[in-house]
Amino acid sequence: MKKKLCLMLAVMLLLLSACSRTTAPKPTMAQYFAPSKRIPVETTAEPTQPETAAPDQTADSPERAAYAAYYDSWLPGSPGSEGRIGDFSPKYVDLDGDGAEEMLIWSTRYGFIYEVVVQADGKTQCVYGGGNYPEDDPTVELYLCEGNVLEKDCGDLQGVQLNEYYRVQDKQLTMAETVMESADGKFYWSESGGASGLMWTEITEAEYNQIRESYVRVGVPQNPLPENVQGVREEEEGILLEVIQNQRTFFSEEYGDCTLEEYCRKTGEELGFDVSVTRYAFVDMDGDGVREAVVDFQYGENSQVMCIVMKYVSKFSMVDGRGFYHRQLSNIKEDGSFAYSGGGDNDGWAKLHWNWLTYQWETRQAGDGEGKTDIQWQTYPAAQ
Repeated sequence: MKKKLCLMLAVMLLLLSACSRTTAPKPTMAQYFAPSKRIPVETTAEPTQPETAAPDQTADSPERAAYAAYYDSWLPGSPGSEGRIGDFSPKYVDLDGDGAEEMLIWSTRYGFIYEVVVQADGKTQCVYGGGNYPEDDPTVELYLCEGNVLEKDCGDLQGVQLNEYYRVQDKQLTMAETVMESADGKFYWSESGGASGLMWTEITEAEYNQIRESYVRVGVPQNPLPENVQGVREEEEGILLEVIQNQRTFFSEEYGDCTLEEYCRKTGEELGFDVSVTRYAFVDMDGDGVREAVVDFQYGENSQVMCIVMKYVSKFSMVDGRGFYHRQLSNIKEDGSFAYSGGGDNDGWAKLHWNWLTYQWETRQAGDGEGKTDIQWQTYPAAQ
């Protein structure tokens, strides 16, 4: 249903964007981006204390027990949960600053949120989600951003990229703003969204990027993970280490299944000089809670030419390895952000996003990475 609604909205917006919007004067950009219009992402003020004491939401509190009962009835295999697959975990976050936690049900494998659950008027209720979500078709993805903003990434629908930003207010999901890149390469902003062209204003690409970059995705707070989930993560990272140790193959775009040694030999034969692995590191590049492996290479006398990012794809029980040139991906930080340079003024910071529909990496803008901690490289070869 969510997929159909987003698709209908995208098509309607495409049609409306082609129509003349001269029926009403456009507010100036200063009006649209005034502080009263855009809800700030970051705040330094302490949250206002509620007039009544916040509920005790420790592990043994009645509120946590109510959330646990909801989650248990939601899990795959429970009544009404047909279609849910994969690994899930509940996370508790105070999204609205009132001292009481909300519950996020999120995918421990892919990192996006399936449901936002609140407690209001003595009831535990879902304010986002509530349906069946097969993990092999995550068309609409919800992420937690800095400042407890929730970003709904509707992906590329009929050539339209739609991103909506929400806050929890009065125990309901309230839209802060939304931006859209249309199929004809134009950019739009709206405070409330909707299918009417009058509710959108055209903005520049720079303004569009500024809004997208202001919402920095963060990992869902790491409450202690169930033992079986932690075991899955350790197992997947162990598989990546086996690839680095040449005990297992990975899939490369150039040669298909091959070991690192075979990849270096074949690439060297094509180029006419030695190609070798110099170092490697484990880092969560896409913020899904599972670390990828980054392998760095030397080409002849030249280092810092390219690297390969390796990700374990559980659906196919295989390791995918995609190459990135140094200008595309360098100066990697512990949070997975990295620097890129396309020449001229086309440089900045970005993060990778794994698209589970296309099984491809996508590069998305990120906040400034200067001052963040660099990743810890390990010397190659890896210890057996």
